[in-house]
Amino acid sequence: DGRPAGFTLYEHAFLLLDGSETSLWEVEHTATPDGRHMCEVYEDEHTARAAMESRTRIC
Repeated sequence: DGRPAGFTLYEHAFLLLDGSETSLWEVEHTATPDGRHMCEVYEDEHTARAAMESRTRIC
């Protein structure tokens, strides 16, 4: 229906017990059929940004 959707990208960094670090990327958006808030988590920034881009075409 062309409803505007909001998107925010967050990086969540974690320090693991072995001293290494890892990150997960969260896309927070309102690109749902009823405009409700939704969060999706991805392993890397590129995939998260691609998901944001594909969601903007759906809205």
